[in-house]
Amino acid sequence: LDALKDEDIGAGYEPAEGETAEEAFNRNWAKALLARVFERLKQVCAEEGKAVYYEVLARQFFATTSDGRRPSYGDIAAELGLTELDVTNFLHRAKRIYRDLLREEIRSYVTKDEEVEEEIRDLWRGLSV
Repeated sequence: LDALKDEDIGAGYEPAEGETAEEAFNRNWAKALLARVFERLKQVCAEEGKAVYYEVLARQFFATTSDGRRPSYGDIAAELGLTELDVTNFLHRAKRIYRDLLREEIRSYVTKDEEVEEEIRDLWRGLSV
């Protein structure tokens, strides 16, 4: 999810120094896919009356404190009026839903269920370039 922090997901279509055009394409495809799944997570959580799951996950991965660090569970709890235990539980549930949605999204691109895990590995590899 850190890859989604870019202000403009479409930025960087040109290969970075030392990167091939294929690697740039794969990186941008991966970012776009993860962003779609994250938006789907927001929708699913809202539909199920669990928008707080999304809010906790979004703050954990995208928010920063005034001193530039990621917020602690305590910071998130205080901001959202939750306990730290709630934050822990909601974050765990949101990640599980996100993983399921990611697998569902990838499953729509492959012909066999066995290919899903391979595609997920390729997805992360594409982001690490």
